Amino acid sequence: MTDHPEDGAPEEAEEQRRPRGSSVRLQNLANLLAIAVGVAAIGLAVWQGYENRRFYRLSVLPHLEQHEADWGTPQPILSEYFLFPDGTDSVYAVGYSVANTGLGPAALRDFLVYRDGEVVFAAAASGERYTFSDVKADLNRLPFPTLKLNFGYAAGQLLAEDEIHHLISVGVPMEAVDEAALDRPVTEIVKDVLETYSFVFCYCSVYQSDCGTTYVGAEPPVERACRS
Repeated sequence: MTDHPEDGAPEEAEEQRRPRGSSVRLQNLANLLAIAVGVAAIGLAVWQGYENRRFYRLSVLPHLEQHEADWGTPQPILSEYFLFPDGTDSVYAVGYSVANTGLGPAALRDFLVYRDGEVVFAAAASGERYTFSDVKADLNRLPFPTLKLNFGYAAGQLLAEDEIHHLISVGVPMEAVDEAALDRPVTEIVKDVLETYSFVFCYCSVYQSDCGTTYVGAEPPVERACRS
């Protein structure tokens, strides 16, 4: 006696195969979703890292502002823009300084000095601090004595935030000046000497980004001097 398959057997086999195919499709879909979630997580981590890096950079952004001050009364100097000791009086004075009004320290990339449009000092190239010897020699030629206090700056130096960083202060004792023999105020005569110089601060943040330039004295002759 020959066995014959029942009429419903092919349909049952087809029904058994269908759930297996659906399971494979569901598994593939789950795998794709897992990959998509993983890629999104990586993207989110990269974005967060970028934003954190940007935040940290902005949180230490420096900004140097120039300050030029003069004093011409017999009263004690009270201004923070001069280097003279507290209580100094009876002097004419001129002071040059920069103030870091930013959020972080300014790292000096270079400190340049121009005299009558020519570079006479570059801190990064020389590896030294500026000594002001030529400025002092010019001041010594004036028809009255001068007191000079200065700070030299070097490449790599950090200028702290929320501080005034003095460059040079020049004082002239009032009793040593014959004002009748002068055709202009003493402070203007001193500035005539100082403004033959350009003192240029080239600086960046501590991350060596967000760089800037400021100067005191005459405007530097080269546009964007810090990149020349």
